[in-house]
Amino acid sequence: MEKRPNQPVSYDTERFKRRDAQTHNGLPPTYTEYVYRLSYFIVEEICEQANLRDGDHVLDVGSGTGMAAAAAAELVEPTGHVTGIDHSRVLVEEARAGAPLGLPVESLPLDYRVQDAEKLNLKDSSFDVVLSFSAVMHFPNPESAISEMYRVMKPGGRLVLSYTALHPQAIGGRVRHALAHVSRRLLSLLHPQLHAPQAVAAVADRYLPRLDQSAEPGWFAREGGRRVVAAIRNAGFVDLHETWVGRNIVFNSPEEFYEAQLMINSDLRTRASLATAEQNRELRNLFVAQAKRVLKAGGHLVYPFGAVVIRARRQAV
Repeated sequence: MEKRPNQPVSYDTERFKRRDAQTHNGLPPTYTEYVYRLSYFIVEEICEQANLRDGDHVLDVGSGTGMAAAAAAELVEPTGHVTGIDHSRVLVEEARAGAPLGLPVESLPLDYRVQDAEKLNLKDSSFDVVLSFSAVMHFPNPESAISEMYRVMKPGGRLVLSYTALHPQAIGGRVRHALAHVSRRLLSLLHPQLHAPQAVAAVADRYLPRLDQSAEPGWFAREGGRRVVAAIRNAGFVDLHETWVGRNIVFNSPEEFYEAQLMINSDLRTRASLATAEQNRELRNLFVAQAKRVLKAGGHLVYPFGAVVIRARRQAV
């Protein structure tokens, strides 16, 4: 018998959440810098689509280092307020300390709390806007998390969330994706290129332990955006609209290019956290040498980064 989408997933969700949170323990300050460098344009798109304005009360679900929450707080001050929640205590502490680069966090109407997105300890109908920046693919039960977003949102409120998608085919842009793929192949014939995160993943098996359970829930690999869209509609949201945004971020430093992949990609970050210092060092040396050869040959180190941004609203009473 086929399992209904809103039934609990079969693996240990609490174990998954604990491990997901623990992968952020001990990350260097450059983690925040890479998140900002690769994805701030997505945060800008989210805030624009949310149509944030002075007086809005905003919830950021899966706030991480606080980049989206801080950006939103700048737009809703002086009378609005933003609450960021994340299940990683380490990330919440970093956000409270002002981790987002270039943002005056200490002076903004903003607070952070350690909470589970699937079991929000927040009152019904409390927020005008709910945001979620690239977090939904880390929720073992996205239906529960999105239902909670609906519950805490005021009637007439706005939802804007994103999930990582390197290509526009995630929302049906198959022709555009095919053309982009051909363009990349032609360019690579003229100039050698390494593309993240595949560049490190291609050699990681030599040194890093494999995972018995992916760092992202299995549903995202199988169903991706289809399940997210279904969960939004089933929760009761209306006027759903999808947009894809993406950029190619070029690195000039092999060391930074390697480090960015190990920090940003969930599977690589988790595997590296389970490896020995020697294994990590050998992988780094191998990859950095490869990247230096590409640069010497006139090539490029490219990190394609993109997301599907979904906008919807809760009907007014």
